[in-house]
Amino acid sequence: MQRSRHCFSLFVMGFCVLSGAIFLSAAEIHVSPRGSDTGDGTADHPFASVHRGQEAARALRTRSGLNEPVIVLIAAGHYELGRPLVFTPADSGTAACPVTYRGVGVSRPILSGGRRVEGFRREGDLWVATIEGAKAGRWTFIQLYVNGRRRPRARTPNEGSYFRVRSALSGNKASRRGFRYAEGTVQDWDDIAQAVFVVYGSWYNTIHHVESLDTENRIVHFTNSAGRPFDWYEGALRYYVENIAVALDAPGEWHLDTDSGRLSYFPLPGEKLEDLEVVAPVVSQTLVRFEGKPGTGPYVEHVRLENLSLEHTDAHFPSDLYDARQAATVQDAGILADGARHCRIERCTVAHMGAHGIWFRDDCQHNRVRQCHVHDLGGGGVYIGEKWRWGGGCPGWAGYRNFADIPHVTEHNVVDNCFIHDGCHLFTGAIGVWVGQASHTTVSHNEICDMTYSGVSLGWDWSGHKSTSHHNIIEFNHIHHLGHARMNDMAGVYTLGLSPGSIIRNNLIHDIQAYQSPGGYCLGGGIYLDQSSGDLTVRDNVCHTISNTGFFLHHGTRNRILNNVFAEIAGLGRIGWSLYFSSRLAAADSGNEAVGNIVYGASPKTAKATQAAARGKKKGTPYDFVAADRNVYWATGEVPLTFSDRADDAPEKLLDFAAWRKTGHDGASLVVDPMFEDPAAHDYRLRAESPARALGISSIDVSKAGLYGDAKWRDLPRGVVFRKLDSAVPFLPEKLLFIDEDYEGDKPGTVPPGAKYENRQKGAVIEVTDALAADGRKCLKFADAPGLPASYHPARTWGSLQVHTGTVRLSFDVLNSAERPATLWIEMRDWRKMPYKVGPTLTFRPDGMLELGDGRELPYAHGVWHHVQIILQLGEDAPDSFQMTFGPKGERKAEMTVAFKHKDFEVLTWLGFVAADEDRQSEAYIDNLKLTMD
Repeated sequence: MQRSRHCFSLFVMGFCVLSGAIFLSAAEIHVSPRGSDTGDGTADHPFASVHRGQEAARALRTRSGLNEPVIVLIAAGHYELGRPLVFTPADSGTAACPVTYRGVGVSRPILSGGRRVEGFRREGDLWVATIEGAKAGRWTFIQLYVNGRRRPRARTPNEGSYFRVRSALSGNKASRRGFRYAEGTVQDWDDIAQAVFVVYGSWYNTIHHVESLDTENRIVHFTNSAGRPFDWYEGALRYYVENIAVALDAPGEWHLDTDSGRLSYFPLPGEKLEDLEVVAPVVSQTLVRFEGKPGTGPYVEHVRLENLSLEHTDAHFPSDLYDARQAATVQDAGILADGARHCRIERCTVAHMGAHGIWFRDDCQHNRVRQCHVHDLGGGGVYIGEKWRWGGGCPGWAGYRNFADIPHVTEHNVVDNCFIHDGCHLFTGAIGVWVGQASHTTVSHNEICDMTYSGVSLGWDWSGHKSTSHHNIIEFNHIHHLGHARMNDMAGVYTLGLSPGSIIRNNLIHDIQAYQSPGGYCLGGGIYLDQSSGDLTVRDNVCHTISNTGFFLHHGTRNRILNNVFAEIAGLGRIGWSLYFSSRLAAADSGNEAVGNIVYGASPKTAKATQAAARGKKKGTPYDFVAADRNVYWATGEVPLTFSDRADDAPEKLLDFAAWRKTGHDGASLVVDPMFEDPAAHDYRLRAESPARALGISSIDVSKAGLYGDAKWRDLPRGVVFRKLDSAVPFLPEKLLFIDEDYEGDKPGTVPPGAKYENRQKGAVIEVTDALAADGRKCLKFADAPGLPASYHPARTWGSLQVHTGTVRLSFDVLNSAERPATLWIEMRDWRKMPYKVGPTLTFRPDGMLELGDGRELPYAHGVWHHVQIILQLGEDAPDSFQMTFGPKGERKAEMTVAFKHKDFEVLTWLGFVAADEDRQSEAYIDNLKLTMD
């Protein structure tokens, strides 16, 4: 009892009078690495752990009712937490008496979710340690931090290079659960069960564990599904394989054998074994948790973290890892909050995190993240708000039909004066600052760089419906060096959805280098208003040195683009406009205006790309899409400035400025040198004599963008060494296609990939049926109907193929209905030039004749399964004919040589199965469809 009185005698209310004001003094609880948890928390007898300091603060609140501020003073040093620090409503302070956890000392105390690994020894080129706790998988980790920096797991090919998917598997589900790989890439490694495949799409990556490997057919099957087929976007997605021992071949890589507990590290040049500090994470994802009760309360309130360094968490790679598809929103953060209000994270370092840095998520209000250094991240930097919750007719929140009934939102949060960089190491589509379903958010004066995807993302709705994302301000941020040629469809600032009252202003955005796909679209932008973005104001921003487009709008309405500078846009790939409005319009795309902007280029390549496209025509009827006026356009290169008002940007359709004006745009605009102060040094302020001023265009001073405060803090970004751009990834010379379908694993009614133009109301479908089959119980039904838009509806096609050489083998079983015989034709085409050229072509006619492309006809029987095999050679000196085998299934087949329909068919770019009856109901069936290309 005596000791108890001594312990809590520390916590006494006091008053301090200064200049006539009265302040509450604070109760102090001390924590030090030299302390003991049996101490009393005084300066002389501090606690040893932060968790014990939290217990004391909570006990004080419970005993005294919190009549004074409480400060837990944490001395400099290293604290291994071992488990998350969880704040609940029982830890809350008040506005007058907040509870603060503050680091003291010359350097910030480190609160670590990791454990130091000792006992390394030299074994050849490697340094090796045995971790007893890691044997048999008792302690596994995905990240390793060496000498204060993240190190990559052993991977093949090495960092910056990739393999290419050979082809996706056939079938809707199978195409997301595995793929065929090229010879000489994947092998049946001894530790293949521990391997992780990381696959890159356009704007995000997927991560997979191996379920099985078929080396004979070069197929890998995964334990989890990707959100999209492995042949989407560019047809041959990039990927690498990590966590296999044989891939440990580059300095900086490491590998953990969970069977033996052997940790191997390949040291970087200059590293010394005696100076080695290795930390492996113990805590997964979240180190600090604010755990209130969203919607109902109680909340975690008035808790502050100040001058702390929170470090070392692991990522979460379960075998059933869910695919977020955008922004890595299924991953958690090192500091994660739900139901938190009036909390602050200030002057903290958040580093070496498995996923995101900080996330104020559900029902978090009036919180601040200020002057924090957030870096070395598996994912993104600071996330605010919730992700989508579709349902009940109320986008954004499941179960609510009326917008007014949504019980809780995330709003009035601030991310200010933070340095966020070196992220997206594992989840490459993560964001520097992400604002989802959140309103009245301020993102200001941050410096965001060295991320592989977008700098700031605002909004989280694709539908154009009202959402809980509005009145957000993105201002005075310095955003630069993003993409690393790794991700695509990205920007310095990226938005989604209606967002009334939201403003993007006075940001400096530059050096955006998106991945330039050789087989898909390429979009790296300065500011990108993506699908359904509306009611936004974009003004007084400077965007320069961008890979594709300074500004991009896709399906948006009532957006105002005012007084911005878009300069030095490389215009690579398929999108190359500095000021660009998408051709993907709907009738509701209206009320957008682009006024007082400067579009500038200073090289022939840039000049060619400096086109202002205000596209808004469909079938000759213009939409009220965009008003473009009082802008300045200038290109100093040899290529003339051109414009477009069409969805078609063919060179012959581009307009000069005079013709452009006749479309109704830019009547008061000028093609003139805007006379910047020093464009060679990226100083885009206007000189006093600039002709732009006569149009009401104001000079933009970006000197206030980015960090503010003392010189040491403002100069911190100067020490960043940006990651190298990814290597140019060789694209497969052919987009190869492999098909192997017997439909036995598909449910009746399943529509296969590539099926188009169905109309079930009229009876036109391509679907799996169990009504009959050539083998087994199921096959694929083609049903045609009158009244469809074209004679070639419905059809199943495979396009964008580029098969120049090798052997193509196509085989299938076919039955034409006896009751409703169809016109079914199968064709291979060369679409490289118009008119396209046809190679093999077969037409099963309703009159019982099979028509070949060389004019011959063969009889066949309705209601009987027939087998077809086609073999053709492609390449130099290949014949202009193919080998065909045809006849009733199970009987002797006729073999013949058939000429291509067009002798100048050379490259296979398209394959189609088409039901071609215009004026009647018809049915045909396909089974055992196989296609190989060697």
